[in-house]
Amino acid sequence: MATLTTLARSFFAEASELIETPWVSAAIPDFAFPQTEGERPADLDRMLKFGNALTRLAADDPAVHKLTVEVRHLLKPRSVLRDPDLVGRVEAIVAEM
Repeated sequence: MATLTTLARSFFAEASELIETPWVSAAIPDFAFPQTEGERPADLDRMLKFGNALTRLAADDPAVHKLTVEVRHLLKPRSVLRDPDLVGRVEAIVAEM
């Protein structure tokens, strides 16, 4: 039988997956500004460059644009942005920046 303790643990594990996309989408870009307080991820520069390059790619590719909108609207998980082909295309743009 599940106890309140195990229920809470299960709930928060599931909740963290649900809020990952909106949290990262909202918090990470804020760290581009030096006055933003909080612990910056170690790979912040890479994350910001990836986001900028993904935005550039989405401006030129309707399928990528649709995918990014679906992620932002929580219709698809952020993990779809880790597709190796997509990552390769984004990294190619990062290399040109």
